[in-house]
Order: sequence, then structure tokens, then C-alpha cells
Amino acid sequence: MKKRIINLAVLLFLFSCEEYNPQFEHTLIPLNDGNTWIYEENVYNETGIVNTDTSTVTIDGITGLSVEGEEVCAYEIRAFDGNNITTTYLGKEQDGIYDYGFVADENFLFDNGYKVEYLCEEIPTYRGLYAKFPVIQKERWIYRYKELKNNQVDDKIIITEVLISVMVECITVDEEINCEAGSFHCIGYKYGDDENYTLEYFKFKLGLVKSESYENGKLVHDKTLIAYDLK
Repeated sequence: MKKRIINLAVLLFLFSCEEYNPQFEHTLIPLNDGNTWIYEENVYNETGIVNTDTSTVTIDGITGLSVEGEEVCAYEIRAFDGNNITTTYLGKEQDGIYDYGFVADENFLFDNGYKVEYLCEEIPTYRGLYAKFPVIQKERWIYRYKELKNNQVDDKIIITEVLISVMVECITVDEEINCEAGSFHCIGYKYGDDENYTLEYFKFKLGLVKSESYENGKLVHDKTLIAYDLK
């Protein structure tokens, strides 16, 4: 499942129905140019951690996009894991943070001598409600996003893109998450089904604090915030 890179911070209010009142602030992510987040990422198999690395996420400007026939203002969010760079386009709309797609470096994931044919669009053309806000615990919606798919044909790897739809549920509106960057009270979202899913925890006005990805019910990847610099 596509790993996502977004952020929240201090929650203002908690109603008895467990809905946040953002008090004229509806966005979950501080989308200011130059904002940076650094994460520790772990990959797991049945024996435990098999790889640990760091990744850096930076907001690198604002651009206008035509998405599904509408002009939108999108923030370019660059992620670098030491090998690959991806650019995700996010935007603020009335009901939360929207994902307008991502573009990967043409050498994405491959450095093995194969010829790569990259058959993907140069700019995104869809919108998906990534993180609804304000949100009520147990509220659900469908989120559409893009994944890369690769097929090996002889000495060539052909990369295409596919639109995926998953169910999202708000699983908590106030869970304490402890990490190297601090202790934060977060909103939690679940992306996927009971066996294959990703949990993401956001702090209002700070961003993504932690994520965990599961396949067949087993933890395969996690990411936690270790440092950040907000402009």
C-alpha cells in the first residue's frame, strides 16, 4: 500500500461526539514552503527488522494543476529516502486534505542494469480525499490514489500506474504517540481492510507522526517522526 507522507498538530477541542472543532482552521497539515520532516523507517519480515533507514519530506513550492476539469492549488511535497525521489501533490479543500497524485523519478526503485520504460503521466489527473478533517471517530469514506506497477519483459522493466480505491476509517481522535520527536496526541486513520492496511497518526498543525503498514495482518513497515522544521 502506498506510504504516505503528511502531517498534523495541536488539537483544539473534543466534542462529546468525539469530533474536533478546528476553530476556523480546517487543515491538518502545515503546508508552508520549506517545511521539513525527517522519519526513521523500518522494514520487517517474520524474523523482525531487516532494514532501517531515514527519509526526508520537504514542501518544495506551490503549483496550479487542472484536476478532473477544475483548477486546483497544489503543494509539491518531495520525499527522499536516500535512493529515490518522489513528488506528491497535496491540496487543502473544504473537507480536508486531498491527494492529486505523485510523480516518481524515472529511475524509481531500479538500479540494476535493466532498461526502464516509464509509461506514466507527467502530471496527476485525479483527486482523492486523503485525510478528512474535521472528522468523527468511526467515520468512513473511499480514498483513491495512484500506485506504480512494474513488469519485466526480457531486459526491460515497464513501469505503469494504476488507480487504487480503499476504504478509510477514522479509528481515533485522541491517541498519544511517543517518538523521538516528542509525545503527541494524534488523530488516527486506517487505510485498507482487516488484513492489508496502513495506520497513520497525525498531529494537528504538525503532520504525520507515525505510520504502520500490515500485510496479511503482519507488520511489514513502520515510519516514525524523529525531527521536523516548520517555517
